[in-house]
Amino acid sequence: MENFIDKYVENTPNAGRFIESLRNTGYNNISAIADLVDNSLDADANHIWLSVEPAPGDFRIIIADDGNGMDLHTLDQAMRLGSDTDRNADSDLGKFGMGLITASISMARKLTVISRQNGETFTAIQDLDEIAAEGVFIKTLRPSNDEELATFDLETEKASRGTVIILEKCDRLQNKNINEFCKRISTELGQIFRKFLSSREIFVRGTKISEVDPLWSKHEETEEYSNETFTVQNGDTTENVKVVINAIPEFDQQTNTRYGINQKNQGFYLMRNNREIASGEDLGIFTKHNDLNRLRMEIYFSANLDNEMGVNFTKRDIKPTKSILDKISRITYPQISSFRKRIKSQKAVKGTQDIDHDSAAKNISNKSNILINPKATYTPRVRTGEHPGSRTPTGEGPEHGGQGAEKGPMSKLNCVFELRANGQSGNLFDMEQRGKQVIVYYNIEHPFYQDFIAANKDNKDIVNTIDYLIYSLASAQLINQNRENQGIFDNFNSVFSSNLRTLIN
Repeated sequence: MENFIDKYVENTPNAGRFIESLRNTGYNNISAIADLVDNSLDADANHIWLSVEPAPGDFRIIIADDGNGMDLHTLDQAMRLGSDTDRNADSDLGKFGMGLITASISMARKLTVISRQNGETFTAIQDLDEIAAEGVFIKTLRPSNDEELATFDLETEKASRGTVIILEKCDRLQNKNINEFCKRISTELGQIFRKFLSSREIFVRGTKISEVDPLWSKHEETEEYSNETFTVQNGDTTENVKVVINAIPEFDQQTNTRYGINQKNQGFYLMRNNREIASGEDLGIFTKHNDLNRLRMEIYFSANLDNEMGVNFTKRDIKPTKSILDKISRITYPQISSFRKRIKSQKAVKGTQDIDHDSAAKNISNKSNILINPKATYTPRVRTGEHPGSRTPTGEGPEHGGQGAEKGPMSKLNCVFELRANGQSGNLFDMEQRGKQVIVYYNIEHPFYQDFIAANKDNKDIVNTIDYLIYSLASAQLINQNRENQGIFDNFNSVFSSNLRTLIN
């Protein structure tokens, strides 16, 4: 053993077992296919053709493109794990030299690559069964034969250059219904590569796929909440990260279901070199809630920030560093909070449109002669020719039947309940007096109103009882308040509403 001290010895892994373990790196079928399409886009392909077809006892997946193609050396490298090929981190979708092999073997046991460049066409084949039998990493690498040349011409529409990838022995397809599988491929690739489809064409079984934009950026009713950029120091260079926040339109339930406007799809969409690598993420910045179903956010960054953004070779399970998350949170959290408050306010208004407060108001008015009521006040009217902002008491207000008298049946009541949206932090109610009439302004966004009045709107006894309670508090305040103690009563109402809100929440 002394002869081996301070010397290196070969430590080659068991090829069969190692390659089998690599089949479980976290890909699903769609993400694996997307990684293979990455290679075509990196090769400057203008057209990419994808098909899934049955084979005897098997399926075949074919991805063909008219990109730059590969010479023999490049093809040799591409068929290796950790391939050594030139990459541009500012634009390339691949980076780690793992995608072709790991994506392919996650679905299939046999990979064939036919590539043409400068009039020469070469073929490489890797079969997991042969690797397992031989116990070493092996592949076929040679000039293409006539059958392979014909396959290349057929799949690329006789392109002068390009690459064809053929997956066979597809033992890990997650959906063997070809029509359903291809429909899902079209939809998801349309979303993942949406920023490329204006200049590139991708076909699935002969049908061109369309852009799928989860932020609905081109819809006329989409509201752009924010579009901001912050910088990240990456060694000696400074990288930009852009954050776009959109509030997508409000649709009916059927449309929401059709387009996946739900909790699963709300949140962040991460765009690495303009290619989506994650969707519907909360990044630990907010908690998903139905109120946020229409809120969508895109984060754009280059592959130079893969380490900071926590991107691995599968381009999944994104885990940004704390410093990055802090910057994203500073931009997005106030917007998320603001949007949710707005949605809650809108929901509050919709949920209170058919709540009956008139019954209680009529009962209060009918019993006014046995109630302790605030002293009637005079409402001044504007003299003829006076500026509307200058009022002088005339003794001819509504209680005297003067010109300022309100019309309509509710104006005859001693009590009226009106609804306002003053925010969750506002008072539960406010009040004012016009002549003999007490007007109670409910804050429909206060948790008490939502959780006890709106929630029991079909129970007239509960609604009436709460209305009686609030009217009694309001009239007691109007009876006892004056200019000197106005601040005390204002503070009373504020503390009452605040404590009630805190206890309910």
